[in-house]
Amino acid sequence: MKTKTIITAIIAVASINTLAAQELLTDGKVWNCVQRMYNDQTGEYDRPFTITVVGDTIVGGTKCKRLEQVWHDDTGTLFHFAALERDSRVYHVTDNCEDEFLNFNLSVGDIDGLSGRVVAVDKVTVNGITRKRITIDRDGHLQYLVDGIGLSDDYLRSYEQCSYYTILQSVTEQGSQIFATRDFILGTTGIKAQHPNSISSVTLHDLAGKVVSTPRRGIFIKNGRKIIR
Repeated sequence: MKTKTIITAIIAVASINTLAAQELLTDGKVWNCVQRMYNDQTGEYDRPFTITVVGDTIVGGTKCKRLEQVWHDDTGTLFHFAALERDSRVYHVTDNCEDEFLNFNLSVGDIDGLSGRVVAVDKVTVNGITRKRITIDRDGHLQYLVDGIGLSDDYLRSYEQCSYYTILQSVTEQGSQIFATRDFILGTTGIKAQHPNSISSVTLHDLAGKVVSTPRRGIFIKNGRKIIR
């Protein structure tokens, strides 16, 4: 029985590894997102924005993709940046450096960011397309990195985003939706999925993103908000 289980696991991993890599930065692809914010005057609120691949650009002699970010509440301001896709990794590119921010080569046990560890690698099929899915556990909060789509959210991924974070709501390509936030958890079994919208209000984190089980005095993060005890 044990031998059969091991063989089944090997076959499953082999099946995932033979999946054709899905390109992320394709012209016209749009990521529809919200940034979850908080301030003392308005409380918690969402700022919707989109990121669109709008062709090519040259940065430091390297050909990259040009991305355009538009905030829905400030459509008069456009923000552009360059990104490069290479060997199933995606980099933010400036004149001085290439900063990796997505890695689709991660395996179970690998570390991603401050508090993330890969706990599963499988696949998900949406609209007839099967993609590699990487599940990352961040102190009990699960995130999903899907090939050709991106990261479900960036909650607790870095110190700067402890008090605000981005949630990916949907992805469109050539005007048609190819993925939605609900698709990230299709068919997940054995791992309790937890989305930023349903994070336990009793969970506290310190400013480094670590869970605090017995808080004393200080500044903590509770449900994406900074609080003082």
